[in-house]
Amino acid sequence: MTPRNVDRYLAVLRAPTAVQGAFDCGALPLDLAARVAHLAPAAQAGIAREIEAGRPAAEVVRGHIARAGDPRKAARVADLRLLRHLDTACAELEGRADEVELKSADVAARIATLERSAALIEAVRGREEETRRQHEALVGRLEELRRHLGLDGEDRT
Repeated sequence: MTPRNVDRYLAVLRAPTAVQGAFDCGALPLDLAARVAHLAPAAQAGIAREIEAGRPAAEVVRGHIARAGDPRKAARVADLRLLRHLDTACAELEGRADEVELKSADVAARIATLERSAALIEAVRGREEETRRQHEALVGRLEELRRHLGLDGEDRT
């Protein structure tokens, strides 16, 4: 199982119960069910109400996604851009921080930006570490299940 699929399954667990139920019974594919968790809470509640009212789950989710756009894509693009710029800046500045020339007029603004950046980086890092732990736990559970079902190549006779 790929890390992307693991992330999708975890996202389904964060979606409303009605979405999880639609996914469990096969009325909603994994990719759509996972995308619900990334929508605004009001949109998630609306989706749940419509599914509970009997509307086809996939149709409901596709409609809400089309109206909302894909906020995950924008966040993912910004995250990748940040990492790319940080990688470049680290390569250029590592070991040379004392060479950066500061002007007294913009020190406060620079400090504020650095503090916001540090908080953002720490939040993203925490999320990455949590995702890695969840992925490792799921892979472990899948390996146990495979052994239990005899899918690990061992002869269970």
